[in-house]
Amino acid sequence: MKYVLTDNTRVYKGITLHQIKALKDILTPTMIVKAGDLGGWVEHTGNLSQKGNSWLHPNASAYQQARVFDNAQLLDFGSAYGNAHVFGNAMVQNHACIYDHAKISDQAIAGDYSSIGGYSTVSGSSTVMGYSVILDHARVLDHACITHYAKIRGYAEIGGYACIGGHANISEYCTIHGSAVVLDYVECYGNTLIHENASIGGYVKIYGQAEVRGSVQIGGDVHVYDYAVIEGNVKLNGSVRISLHANISGEAMLSGMVNIQSSGSYMVLGPLLGNHYLTTYRGLKDRFVEMPGYLGTLEEFSLKVRNGLLDQSMLPYVSMLELLDHGQKLAG
Repeated sequence: MKYVLTDNTRVYKGITLHQIKALKDILTPTMIVKAGDLGGWVEHTGNLSQKGNSWLHPNASAYQQARVFDNAQLLDFGSAYGNAHVFGNAMVQNHACIYDHAKISDQAIAGDYSSIGGYSTVSGSSTVMGYSVILDHARVLDHACITHYAKIRGYAEIGGYACIGGHANISEYCTIHGSAVVLDYVECYGNTLIHENASIGGYVKIYGQAEVRGSVQIGGDVHVYDYAVIEGNVKLNGSVRISLHANISGEAMLSGMVNIQSSGSYMVLGPLLGNHYLTTYRGLKDRFVEMPGYLGTLEEFSLKVRNGLLDQSMLPYVSMLELLDHGQKLAG
């Protein structure tokens, strides 16, 4: 045995908790507990294993059917209750709590005022901080970081080095991996996939079967849904709507109020004339061209270039775009 229940008791939510006392030195991952040191509070000996180096520090508590074992620790005011399991080298600290059937393991850390419940799992070297909430069957793994007021629910999975913060709400079967960053008031749900170095903020919504990958940057009030794919170094901002099977890729930049909702819609942007960019995308009827100082149809753009009203060095791009446009019409 490594500890005993003392006669020091307190009643919490109608449950009598007993303070524990170490019977021998215990080498926890953060400190050495000396024989005779008082620890945290448990309802019964089933809450804290008598084996390993697991420990509850003086203000921490574990009760109901919660179990703390292996080398896991409850520090500060950390708590575990319900049927929660805290094991491996996991730490629940500050005012964090783990409850229901949730599990936290490996090197994972839950801190601040975060809460982990339902049947969710937090593992690897992941951290759950701030006032964030992990619920249902959600999984947080690898080196993922959940912070601020983020909510991870449903069967969502956050892995890799992904960071979810702000008031982001990730639910259903959404998967976020790589080094993706999701902040502010972003909502991701459905079967969406976000990975690599994607950075998403603002009031963005990503749902359906949509996928975002690469070094994409999305902000504002953008909606990406259905089977749309955003990849590469794309930048989207404003009230942009991308849906159906649209694929936005490369160095594309799009802002303002734009709605690309056709399977034939696409946008191409390339660095032209140094730092100038030219964007093309297909609307419901025409192909549009956008560049600094110009926005109009492909037909108008071609006419202006050929009449010398725009830089003549763009002529090869006009031919390329017209060829693409002709191919689209034949395909249609």
